[in-house]
Amino acid sequence: MEIHPACRILACYTSNQTLLSALPQLAMVLSSEVIGDIAMSEGIALLIETKAAVCHNYRKLEAFADILCKKTDTAEIGVAIKRDYREAYSSDDDKNVEGFVTSDFKFMRLNLENAFLQVKSIMRNRGNPESLSLDIIKRILGGYNSSLKPQLAQHKDISDILQLVRDNSSLDDMSMLEYFIDTFNIEEANPVIEEYKEAVEKFKGINLSLCLNESFSIASPLMCERIIIIIDKDVNECLLNDVKRLLSAVFESSSRHIRLNVVRESSSFTITCSFSLILSEQLIEAALNNIDVLKENKVKRLTIGYCTVYEELNILDTFVPTTTSYEQQLLSTSSGLLKQLKLSFSIQESSIEEANFLKEGLDATNMMLKTSIAENEKLKKILEEQLEEKVTIKKALDTKNKMLKASIMEGDILKIETAHTSSQLEEKVLLLRESKEVSETELILCC
Repeated sequence: MEIHPACRILACYTSNQTLLSALPQLAMVLSSEVIGDIAMSEGIALLIETKAAVCHNYRKLEAFADILCKKTDTAEIGVAIKRDYREAYSSDDDKNVEGFVTSDFKFMRLNLENAFLQVKSIMRNRGNPESLSLDIIKRILGGYNSSLKPQLAQHKDISDILQLVRDNSSLDDMSMLEYFIDTFNIEEANPVIEEYKEAVEKFKGINLSLCLNESFSIASPLMCERIIIIIDKDVNECLLNDVKRLLSAVFESSSRHIRLNVVRESSSFTITCSFSLILSEQLIEAALNNIDVLKENKVKRLTIGYCTVYEELNILDTFVPTTTSYEQQLLSTSSGLLKQLKLSFSIQESSIEEANFLKEGLDATNMMLKTSIAENEKLKKILEEQLEEKVTIKKALDTKNKMLKASIMEGDILKIETAHTSSQLEEKVLLLRESKEVSETELILCC
């Protein structure tokens, strides 16, 4: 029996020890999204169940990869599986969308792809100045959207990073790319962004009936990362801009991290969005604080992941005393809410463990650095002492050299004086000899 592509892709990583070690920490999310309930949480057992789930439904592989991308030490494997999955199944996924694509959406998709291509070209032409180092880019984008940090850590060049930004943008919102360009003051890219923003403003003015079943962005394959809003209105009465305004009003500042995926029509119409699992708590809190907005916009039901936050007049917090805190309200709500928060906290806990591990590594490095600095200080002190000693010796040698030079000069003077005295003595001896000879001659003559 032929193995389908998803099983072949997964088989490439089944012996990876990093993956096996990390799976127990992801057991809760895996059980909810990929394999169903399982009593065991050992790495090998979870992997066996995952293989079975993927074999039964190839789309489970994408969900599995997405879960791996939430953890730093498995993000590289998750990114690789996602890449292989897209290569194997991109044509199938495109067929699900292409049948509904209108000219407006084709135009916006071409505009979006063109905008990213132009920004990529501008950055390549800029080279890699210090202000645009990859580490700084990763840090800035990670600060804007913390859920991207594990994947950002694995990307080695600007093209990969821009692709990640593209995957987390939508046709009606490229705020992450705009934030990136504004932060680094990439002036050459400003016209590109402004042109796209103008196109988006026009695009938002189209009737919502023309947007049905269209794909605005890449949807998360995880149920725990989907927002579903059912609105009791005629789709012909609404514009795309109304959807954006609703998301901003309900989720406030967190709305920038929500990607609109698709709008579908039934007896009313349904909006589906994606978000990062770690934002569950703040999104639920924002929605509970804006129940009046939901009512005004005729929202029949709002579901965030597994949690039904609002359903017509049955608001989850109506039976909770107003004096209780938000945390107490969460404890008294439905099992869906608890499940959603548990999933969110399990990922956050994993991130905290990784952060603690990194902190321990940094602490150890800092300790080594401090020890090294202390040793360097000692060495510096020894070198300074040796330098002082050398200076003292040099001064002593300079003094001796001066004395020696003076002594040599005195010797030279003495030598000159001695030579002069010797010359005078020789002259005197010569005169004495001459005088003696004269005296002897006179004596002979006298005789």
